Amino acid sequence: MLAFRRGHGPGNPADGQDWRQFVREKQGLLVLLDRIQDPQNLGSIVRSAEALGARAVFLTGQGAPPGDTMHRVSSGASLRLPIFALSNLHRLVQQLKDDGYWICAAADPEALASQKDGAHSAKPGKGDAKHSQSVACTHSELQKLPEARELALIIGNEGAGIKPLVLRESDYVISITMAGQTPSLNAGVAAGILLDRLIHRDAK
Repeated sequence: MLAFRRGHGPGNPADGQDWRQFVREKQGLLVLLDRIQDPQNLGSIVRSAEALGARAVFLTGQGAPPGDTMHRVSSGASLRLPIFALSNLHRLVQQLKDDGYWICAAADPEALASQKDGAHSAKPGKGDAKHSQSVACTHSELQKLPEARELALIIGNEGAGIKPLVLRESDYVISITMAGQTPSLNAGVAAGILLDRLIHRDAK
């Protein structure tokens, strides 16, 4: 569990809560961060997640810990949005799938191809959270996905991306189509775009 308090400093809504009970009480889009290293990216993601309506953020693995930079960049969102810290992303993903969540991994399609023989394009049957192949789609094709409240979005490490084991077990792999010459976006910007598209699909 996170230790936000220093002396009489502010706390986080997740303080003292059991994360398993939290996710079972009510569904809502969850953001899972896999070893995010840059505290500014961390703060940016937390800010976007809270502003756009995510239910909670989970920090996993050996990433940047919550700190002054994250709080400052989040503009106070880190004090309003529940944030949990867990060591094992794979176990978290398995638990969320058991609880009825669909796992959405933000990754380049080539990363998926390197982990599997291929991906199919048909939406899996409702309730089949243990199907064997991920569905690949871009940020403009997200109508294929279940409702936002049933999703957990994984944002991977800035350099290494999402752990291969977790990528293989994701239900969906989503990517952002790049139209310019810049080859990629940083984790904070990518998370904001995908969260907006996932949550506000009907308005697009």
